[in-house]
Amino acid sequence: MGCCSSDALPDVPDVIIDDPDVNTTIKAVVKRLGRGRDFSVHKDEYPSNSTEVTQKMWLWFNKSNGGVVDLENFVRGWSEEFPKKGKVLWSAKVTERPVFEQFQRVARSDIRDRFFGFFGTSGQKGLHNESQKSGYDSDDDDYYIRHQTHQAKFGRGRRHLGQAHHDIITKWRLHTRAVITDGNLGRGADILKGQEIILEVFSKGTAATGWEEIETRRTDENGKEHVTRRDEKRETEWVDRVEFRLTVAGQLWAEWVVQGDSHYTPGANANVSCPLFDTVIEGGWFSKTSYITTTKDGVDPALALLIAHLCYTEYSVAEIKNDLRPNTPARPPNMWTYNAPNKHIMHYHGGAVNGTFVWKM
Repeated sequence: MGCCSSDALPDVPDVIIDDPDVNTTIKAVVKRLGRGRDFSVHKDEYPSNSTEVTQKMWLWFNKSNGGVVDLENFVRGWSEEFPKKGKVLWSAKVTERPVFEQFQRVARSDIRDRFFGFFGTSGQKGLHNESQKSGYDSDDDDYYIRHQTHQAKFGRGRRHLGQAHHDIITKWRLHTRAVITDGNLGRGADILKGQEIILEVFSKGTAATGWEEIETRRTDENGKEHVTRRDEKRETEWVDRVEFRLTVAGQLWAEWVVQGDSHYTPGANANVSCPLFDTVIEGGWFSKTSYITTTKDGVDPALALLIAHLCYTEYSVAEIKNDLRPNTPARPPNMWTYNAPNKHIMHYHGGAVNGTFVWKM
C-alpha cells in the first residue's frame, strides 16, 4: 500500500473538497486515470477541460499490488513512511486470480448439470429471492452455438466441424470474495466496531467450443497441387449472471444480481442496482470509459462508492471474462470422453498454482 505502488498519482487540487458526509447521498462520476488500475472520482459531473479535471477531483481509487483497493482523499503528508498517501475512507482486499470450477459435455446431450449460487433452489423467503430462482436455468445449447458472436468466428465457405464432431459446452462458476475494512478516518467505527464487511461474489456462465477445418492449397515446382488441412478451435465465453452478497459479522446486509452478456446488446449501457446504490456504466461492460454511481439512504456514501467500484472493476462481466480460461482441447476430442455417463465427465478445478487447472475423474 502506498503512493509508490499506484499506477497514477493525481496532483492535489488547490482547494481540497470535503469528504462526503456519512449521512448524505451523493452522485459521483468515476473515470479511469490513464490506462492503469486507478480511477478519479468527481462530484455530480465530469469536468469539460483538463484543468478542472485536476482541480475538481474529489477522491480517487488507488489500487496497489496485492489486490488492495483504497478510496483516498487528497489530505497527504500525515504519514512519514508514505508522504504522498492520502487518507483512506474505505479499503478492500480482493483476490487477484480467482479460481473457476468448470465441467464440460457434448452439446445437446441429456446432461443438464447446473451451478447454483446464493439464491439456491429451495425458494428462500422474499419476493426478490423467489424471482431470481429461475436465473439458474441456462439457455439451450443451440442458443450459444448459434449465437452471432460465436458464429462470426467461423470463416465463410469453410466446413464447420460441428456436424462431424460434437461441439463442446462448458459450464463454469466462480465463487470469490472481497474483504472491506474501515480506513484511517474511522467512518465505520461506530457501526462496525472493528469488524470486516464481506462482499461475496458468485458468477456462472457458458462457453461454446467448435472446430473449423482450414484448407491450404499450394502448387509445387512441377505444377502438382497439394492440399493440407488442419483443425482450428473457435471458442466463445459468456457470463450468464453475477450475484453479490454483503454480510457483516455473519449477518446478511444486502444481496443483488447483475445479468451477464449472454443476452447483452453491444453498446447499450449496463446497470447495477442494489439497496446501496444505482450505477450506470456508459457504453456497457466492455467500454472501459466511465460510470456514474448514485448512492442511497442508510449507508455511508463512500462505502457504497467503493462497493460499486468493485462491481465495475474486479467483479464486472468484462473482468470475469478476462480471468476465465476454459481448458478445452486444441483438437476435436474423442466423442466418448465427452459423452460418458455423468459421473465420468471430466471436471477440473484450480490447482496448486492460482489460474491453472488439473484434470480429475
